[in-house]
Amino acid sequence: MTALDDLEAKIKGTDTWPPKWDTAWATVAKWQAFRAADTDALKVIAHWSSTDSRTYFADPMPAKISGTFADLIFGEDPEFTAANDRDQDRLTEIVEENGLASELQLAADTSVAEGEVWWRILVDPDQADVPIIRWHSRGQVLPLIRGRKVLACAFVSTIAVESDGARVTRLFEVHGDGAMLNLLFEGTSTSLGVPTALQSRPETADLPDVWNHGLPMLAGRVVNKIGRRGSLGVSDYAGVSDYLLALNETATIGQENARLTLKKRVVVPQRFLDKNGDFPAGADVIIATDTDADPDKPGQGLAQIEWSFDAQAFIAYKHELEQTIVARVGLVPQLLGIGSAQDGGGQAITGPAIKLRYMPATLSAAGKARFWDDELPGILCAAQRVDALSPKQDGLGRPWAEPSTPPTVERSATLPEDETEEATRHQILVASELEARQTAIEALHPDWDEARVTEEVDRIKADLGEVPAPDQPASVDSHLPAAT
Repeated sequence: MTALDDLEAKIKGTDTWPPKWDTAWATVAKWQAFRAADTDALKVIAHWSSTDSRTYFADPMPAKISGTFADLIFGEDPEFTAANDRDQDRLTEIVEENGLASELQLAADTSVAEGEVWWRILVDPDQADVPIIRWHSRGQVLPLIRGRKVLACAFVSTIAVESDGARVTRLFEVHGDGAMLNLLFEGTSTSLGVPTALQSRPETADLPDVWNHGLPMLAGRVVNKIGRRGSLGVSDYAGVSDYLLALNETATIGQENARLTLKKRVVVPQRFLDKNGDFPAGADVIIATDTDADPDKPGQGLAQIEWSFDAQAFIAYKHELEQTIVARVGLVPQLLGIGSAQDGGGQAITGPAIKLRYMPATLSAAGKARFWDDELPGILCAAQRVDALSPKQDGLGRPWAEPSTPPTVERSATLPEDETEEATRHQILVASELEARQTAIEALHPDWDEARVTEEVDRIKADLGEVPAPDQPASVDSHLPAAT
């Protein structure tokens, strides 16, 4: 029995929904609530009393954390290079048709927030002329994992919900080596139900029961961090969830204090109010006459009440809480827009100073990017093989020279290089005769070919009035005048 058969049997043996044998869904739902600032879900997570009518404020810090890491990993478009030059145009078409540059950034955001992100490849000529690469939350996937290896996985989608959950139709796209299955179930919001024919629903009528593509599994995952549980990667929210809840509570209390202290309040005797308990409409001033006074309490009338709290201490505590969260996840405050006059507000003058300040974030992002560097060439190779697969096997039948060879994927530097710093460094090396002009120009202009670099070297010599020696080519550096 194959892993695909094992997972199919496990799904068909499921009774209650969501399945009790996959506890990762509850964990992922928790991280999704943090990322989306879902106040209703966060109140439950924080054990907020159901009878508490106060407004709960959810700070957007979690979304900033995952978004910042995604920017560090895929903020600049990667370069995709086919193993064979003849395949470059086709690879570029796959990348561009899938909007891969922007999709990777969104996928990395999901991975950081939930601990991992899942991918699958499908063919739909009505949508695109290339294989489609889709990214999914772990909350839509039921995997079969041994150790840390994914043997098979099922992507779950809800096709229809009728009668307030009394009838729910779900589609399972089950992937394994060599084949993919489509399974349709009719159940309820709390039970999986029974298998039903794909042709019973218009949404799935055109889907095949089995796709025997003969290729390695056309699905998989990219983890954020490896944890003790091989079935789920580690979310960056995991280590700071209590701090994030504390930040939400701080924001909630702060808003309550602001409402109490910034709004003027007046205590008045009831005789000054109308029958509805309000001041008379349009009355800016109410004058109390002598007959209004209480003979037992002379002079009693309007009294203003004001509360105050130590706002600076509150702000300092919130700032410290934010700094702690940022440090725990391996970022720096400046990348999340957190700064103050006391910490310099993120200002740095030189390139080395910027790199040193951002080093924790650079190292953290590099650790996450390592998983992407390992997996992304294989994902694209799977897309190439589907693109080259014969139409008889439901492939696209496009011509490829080397579809089974993964392309190379080069990501840009985590943080942009300081061009002034680089130019200054090469200037010093050239002046110290530790580097040739041509070497410096090649480093500063990697997109120039040799002829363009040689031309630039000759222009510099001409500007400086230098004449190349007769026995040397014009492109060779010479600081000596020509022999007479």
